[in-house]
Amino acid sequence: MTQSTFAQPLPKSRWHEASAAFNFEGKQYQGDWFNQPEQTAAGLWTTPTDLAKYVIAVQKAKQGTTKIWD
Repeated sequence: MTQSTFAQPLPKSRWHEASAAFNFEGKQYQGDWFNQPEQTAAGLWTTPTDLAKYVIAVQKAKQGTTKIWD
């Protein structure tokens, strides 16, 4: 997961990688995104690709086809 971070607030050098936040009406929130103080529960900045890599690794671990969590 090379494009993921728990850094809060998101470093300015990575702002170009972040998507703005929108409400349920499709309106963009002022300030673009939220900084989450609860890093474990909501503080991960990641990409769809990195998230998919994590999910695949968990699935392989469950099947016993990886040694990541030995």
